[in-house]
Amino acid sequence: MPTISSTRSEQKFYARMAIALSLIVLIGFTPSFYSFQTVSFPKPNPPLSALTLIHGLVFTGWMIMIIVQTQLVSANRRDLHMKIGLWGFALAVARVPLMYFTGVHSIPRGFHPPYATGAQWAALPLFTIPVFSIFIWLGWKYRRDPQAHKRLMLMSAAQMIEPAFGRMPIGPPVVETNMLGSALALGAIMLPMAWWDKRQSGALHWVTKFGFVLMLIVYVVRYAVWATDGWAKFALALPG
Repeated sequence: MPTISSTRSEQKFYARMAIALSLIVLIGFTPSFYSFQTVSFPKPNPPLSALTLIHGLVFTGWMIMIIVQTQLVSANRRDLHMKIGLWGFALAVARVPLMYFTGVHSIPRGFHPPYATGAQWAALPLFTIPVFSIFIWLGWKYRRDPQAHKRLMLMSAAQMIEPAFGRMPIGPPVVETNMLGSALALGAIMLPMAWWDKRQSGALHWVTKFGFVLMLIVYVVRYAVWATDGWAKFALALPG
């Protein structure tokens, strides 16, 4: 049975992880969204469309909700945590079509780096949809299993940090830099989770292993197909 001290340590870990992920998102998206037309570094940004604005506001609300939910658990307000969780699930469901339409919309919007076409760049948000959806579905399914639920919800929130890293000036505008951003995103969630698992039980939790394998497979497949003619034809034929 966990002690009060171990329970508090766990609550602090998830609360701090939620804040850390949100800070990465804030830093990465400040030039192109939060301070739009105020900050043009590292590159000028295209105008914000209504769809992009809604997409950004909903995703910001999701990150705020993750912070609030971890704080409620720390404050022992699980009753309120569960009530907000119902609205959070509805918000998660709303995110899926927004992710799709924003991804397709990015093709004519022209918001892509010089080493990729709009159709190729759309692979990043579109391939994220199944990963996010799986984490959310499993998070709902295992909502009565606190250890699985916490990890799954944190990993769902972590899907925001790869595009955040991609917007940071961490290297020259080449595909290798984008791959580095993907690796940083994967490490930013998986390394702390693995460390916490080892500290808590001495072994990796099944969610941590599953999440790492799922994200790694999607990243590898995405980079393998995004520059092919087949993907370009598929992306350009998508409705919306």
